Amino acid sequence: MKLSDLELTVMGVVARDGPCTAYAIRHTFLNSASPRFSGSAGAIYPLVERLTARRLIRSRKTQQGRRKATEYTISKTGRARLRDWLRDNSPRDMVVEDPLHLKLLFSEQLSVAERREWIARTITGLEQLLSRFVGLHDDLVDTDRRLQRLVRLGVIHHLRGRIQWLGEVREIIDRGKPVRARPPADPATEC
Repeated sequence: MKLSDLELTVMGVVARDGPCTAYAIRHTFLNSASPRFSGSAGAIYPLVERLTARRLIRSRKTQQGRRKATEYTISKTGRARLRDWLRDNSPRDMVVEDPLHLKLLFSEQLSVAERREWIARTITGLEQLLSRFVGLHDDLVDTDRRLQRLVRLGVIHHLRGRIQWLGEVREIIDRGKPVRARPPADPATEC
């Protein structure tokens, strides 16, 4: 059975943080700086139940204070599936799915002024996200969450790259000439 990225991400949270409740899993997503996955109860709770039914995570009834709770841990099968996913380097995972690319592709439906406005608003939004992620990254400096810092560093580089790319797009559109842009050279081959 094929697992979605969200299912595998939930399994990763359970493997890293478990034992944990579905509520704690949900709050991991709600508190995430990334908007990629929803932390809504309607997304997380049914997904946790599906993973339990498929025996990819295990559940155990516990008592937390006066309340009864169900805690989840990763199963042996779930850990094996998660490890397979982590080791997979398929080309599908190498290029980011990006609605900005699609919007730019079809932006000829906008006037040049509308296109410029869209680019300006998008760059502003990316700069705000960048500022947020830099702050979140800096908040982790004195912690032992090294991998989380490295992931956030990757997001920072990604956002900076998108801002640079859209700046180049804006320059080309402002010139009003056909696009003959070349991708940046590989620094390793520049010698």
